[in-house]
Amino acid sequence: MKFDKSMIDVAEEALKEEGSALPFHELFQKVAERLEMSEEDRAERIGRFYSDLTIDARFVGLPDNTWDLRVRHTFEKSRLDLKNAYSDEPLAESEIDPDDKRDEEEYDAAMQGKTISHESEDGSEEGERRPDEDIASLVG
Repeated sequence: MKFDKSMIDVAEEALKEEGSALPFHELFQKVAERLEMSEEDRAERIGRFYSDLTIDARFVGLPDNTWDLRVRHTFEKSRLDLKNAYSDEPLAESEIDPDDKRDEEEYDAAMQGKTISHESEDGSEEGERRPDEDIASLVG
């Protein structure tokens, strides 16, 4: 494998030469070929390459997992529209994860300078120390 350039720099060159967006798998193929990656190298590096694409400001993810150079796209086309990502509708009680609810209650209490203790399944307070004989009976 050649290491004269990073995968992300090679991707930038490939997209410049291509002149348009590429599906992720095609872009990775081009990068892997140029860097003469073995199949083992490809398998080890594909996840890192995807991560690098998502955080590098030179690239923009487009629909259908295609990628292009950000400079070829207007701000409006390349930004994420989050207007529907959050809803003002509260979750139904059945949709709330009990652990998340407890964490939220503890956070809210801590912000007010209070602490909350929760009962565990056996009726004892979480974090409450049990006598050694109780612990021994649990172990066997």
